Amino acid sequence: MKYKIFACLASLLFFFNSVDAQTPSMPERPRIVVGITIDGLRSDYLSLFWNSLSKGGFKRLAEQGAVFPNVRYSYQSADASVDVASFATGAEPYIHGIVGDSKFDRKLSRQVKSASDASVIGLSDTRTLSAKNLQCTSLADELQEASINGSKIVSVGIDPTKAILQLGHVGNCFWMNNISGNWASSNYYMTSLPEWVQNINNKKTIDTYLSKTWETMYPAGYYVSASTNGGSGFKYEVRAACNGLHLYDNFATTPFANDYLCDFALEAIEQLKMGKDMIPDLMLLQFSAQPFFLKAEFGLSMELEDAYLRLDKNLQWLFENLDNKFGKDNVLIYLTTTRTDDAMKTTRMNPNVPGKSFNVDRYLALLNSYLMANYGQFKWVLSCGGGNIYLNRELIEEKGLNLKDVQNKAVEFFYLIPGVVNVATSFDLEQTYFALGSLRYAYYRESSGDLLYTLSPGWYEVDINNRPNGYKSNSSQTVPLYFYGWRIAPQLVSDQVDAADAVFTLSRWLRIPAPNGSKGVVLPVKLNDK
Repeated sequence: MKYKIFACLASLLFFFNSVDAQTPSMPERPRIVVGITIDGLRSDYLSLFWNSLSKGGFKRLAEQGAVFPNVRYSYQSADASVDVASFATGAEPYIHGIVGDSKFDRKLSRQVKSASDASVIGLSDTRTLSAKNLQCTSLADELQEASINGSKIVSVGIDPTKAILQLGHVGNCFWMNNISGNWASSNYYMTSLPEWVQNINNKKTIDTYLSKTWETMYPAGYYVSASTNGGSGFKYEVRAACNGLHLYDNFATTPFANDYLCDFALEAIEQLKMGKDMIPDLMLLQFSAQPFFLKAEFGLSMELEDAYLRLDKNLQWLFENLDNKFGKDNVLIYLTTTRTDDAMKTTRMNPNVPGKSFNVDRYLALLNSYLMANYGQFKWVLSCGGGNIYLNRELIEEKGLNLKDVQNKAVEFFYLIPGVVNVATSFDLEQTYFALGSLRYAYYRESSGDLLYTLSPGWYEVDINNRPNGYKSNSSQTVPLYFYGWRIAPQLVSDQVDAADAVFTLSRWLRIPAPNGSKGVVLPVKLNDK
């Protein structure tokens, strides 16, 4: 009974805060926050294509919003999933526990997705996924707690891991099943898919997007990358081009996957009646600017430029719908990107530019041979990749060896490998003298390897087939951050800021606690007076 009274009072306080916020001393909150993360968007390409963009997409954000072009992450090499988790929580990997899109599971002796969770059941998906491995709260978690489950919270992404990590532990999470193309989830977030989602799946809506023809939106001469295609355009029948065992994974690299996501998100806003009351709602979207799979190794291409122009149209369509439905003053939009890998392509326009591949399978074999020469003919290394090296701890214990000694021996060898700029053992990373450093921030005891390493600038990891696996050097790379709508005044803040500051700032604007692992400060954003 006491709990019910407390919950009721807390809910009333949350509501009256919204009403009182109409006074100058208590600024009102947006009715809906729309958070957009674009995976793989390159700022240099966006600048290159800038004159071809519409007025209503990226340019709307740049001209009418607050622009932070220099947002940095405090840890060095990582992949996009780690950045998504860090942005959502305002914390670093050593706090939130996500050290890569995948991690090595010592019990299973294989790599598993960071969002894998055998205890849950997939909904319209055989994969079992959740945010169980995310060790602290997110913006969505704190909003739902503060509103006593009154906020409507949705996350949508083509990639399930990123959709989950940008959301956190509560709300509605949807992603594309890469076998059927249907929208999917898990019973971690809901008992069953909502009827409206089931209707979309039953109608096989994705076929509409697969049946499209992809060709340049404009004449070939309109594209700055036209010379990469001999000055002519291109034309693909999407289903035929993507067909094969990985139909939907290939489809995810076309701009029509963003169409599929955008249309689903707008339908979710309508079906869930988001933004209808004074309690703020949250919609999180994971768009992609990754290159088309058939042209991935070429870097800049007409297909990629056309995909950027179509993504810009997606944003224009989304912003217009949000403005028409809620009014600009009631919607707060933020947009950011994951760090990209400018060198991650096998063909460079200028071969003299530094940037080489780091074959993790090759160096795993060499490291194992080195340890064999010192300790005997056994499998001493279980896995290598993503900046982590996992040693065979059971074997080391069985042979009566000291784990720290074997780690140090591995460090001796790894420092000799071209492209490795730094290596540290798990013992070192847990000592106080490593407490402040980019490698320490990237280390999480339960998930990280026995050794962590970073690569030299321009280097990127590839697998046994010479395909980039997403891990690279990005120690100095920053990402952009835009705020638009609500009370945001047009402004440019060129100073470098920390990615953790974004979620801390959003929490303050929403007047809720910041995520419990967050260490940020409020960003210097000028707000219009009401």
